[in-house]
Amino acid sequence: MILCAYELDRRLRRNRSSVASIAFDPGSTPDTGFLRTLPKPVQWLAKTAMMKAVMKRVGVTQGSIGFSGAALARVAADGAFAAASGKYLQCNAGTLSERRSSKMSYDKEQALNLWNDSKQLVSLLPSEEPALLR
Repeated sequence: MILCAYELDRRLRRNRSSVASIAFDPGSTPDTGFLRTLPKPVQWLAKTAMMKAVMKRVGVTQGSIGFSGAALARVAADGAFAAASGKYLQCNAGTLSERRSSKMSYDKEQALNLWNDSKQLVSLLPSEEPALLR
């Protein structure tokens, strides 16, 4: 996702678009139900204070449905984030901050490969791709 967001930003900037492409990380939010296919004991454990402390200790970012949702809405609607195109924003422990994503996420060749592979996987014809994104 981050590779795609950065590639989209490069394409938008190349064509002088005012549209922003921002990579957003809500942090770990086990209350969203993404663990629902795991065994019940694992679901329960993931929501405990002990597990949250362990995850924080090993460096897993921590979000919450309320904070992360509000932060995403703010990023999408607040003009103050218009200049954040091409950035990675991360929710962690009740704060939203600009962070540096992984080294691999800045690989332009891999981003281009992902972009082109995605177009092929959805059978996007050259005539269907907007000129702004070519």
